[in-house]
Amino acid sequence: MTRSAIDSVFSDQWLDTAIANSGHTPPRVTLRRQGWGQLEYGTSLAGAKPCLAGRCFDHGLGTHADSEIVVTPGTGAARFQASVGIDDSPDTRGHCEAALVFTVSADGTELWRSRELRVEDDPDRVDIALPAGADELVLGVTSVAGGIARTHADWAEAQLVDEDGTTWILGQPPLPAGPPVDFRYDGQPLAEILPQWDCNAGEAEEPIGVCFSKPPANTSAGPREVPDF
Repeated sequence: MTRSAIDSVFSDQWLDTAIANSGHTPPRVTLRRQGWGQLEYGTSLAGAKPCLAGRCFDHGLGTHADSEIVVTPGTGAARFQASVGIDDSPDTRGHCEAALVFTVSADGTELWRSRELRVEDDPDRVDIALPAGADELVLGVTSVAGGIARTHADWAEAQLVDEDGTTWILGQPPLPAGPPVDFRYDGQPLAEILPQWDCNAGEAEEPIGVCFSKPPANTSAGPREVPDF
């Protein structure tokens, strides 16, 4: 089973509702700081597939030194995996003179450190066990020589693996800032209704997936069934 980690607050709400009974909690990915540009999901900073030493990957996190990406692991996260290096593209080949070091830390303790990597170097592979109960992972990229010009850094195929083998891909584009379907309830759009949902509320005789914990604004009705999706 594979799911995407997302950074949209509203998307978090509907995704948490959708998987509330699955026993899994999705990880969260946020950018703490970055030397230039914005964090890219699924592509390099140049907007193409992440490529390291001539090999391209299907997904990844594209950043720019110096940077820190914060990952809040979901319930049961056991391992972090990725291939790291300077993105190999026309923007970096012959232009990036820097050497980068990649690090993975958990709750302030460094777990892993790469070699000093230049654009022509083969990627380093990280595949490490995570401390039980870790609250925060920080994926760091630091220039140790040559400044930060054109330091497009890739966390290619970055993913978390749960104890039961569930894989969470960190480098796919965030889901749209909204639910996968939309409807109106007593004139209210789903975007206004969703924060009021509670999977554990309701008095239906049969499980209905989700229901309202309180009536939406402008209605006097009690808890009402809403469709599964």
